[in-house]
Amino acid sequence: MSLRLDEATFQALSAEAAQKGKTLSDIIREAIRLKLDLEEFERLRSELLPYGEAAGMLTDEDVFSQVS
Repeated sequence: MSLRLDEATFQALSAEAAQKGKTLSDIIREAIRLKLDLEEFERLRSELLPYGEAAGMLTDEDVFSQVS
């Protein structure tokens, strides 16, 4: 598999990899995994939002107060 990156993105990822002592591939895998996890979180959040609103939980703080 190959991946095309513009020069600025390549440089930023390379700098991040060097700073963290990781390979460029590690940084890219982590970034993609994080993006996919965030997309899944947002999907689940939008799916469950109507249930929370029906229960009177309108903000993240409302949810946090219920679970802590």
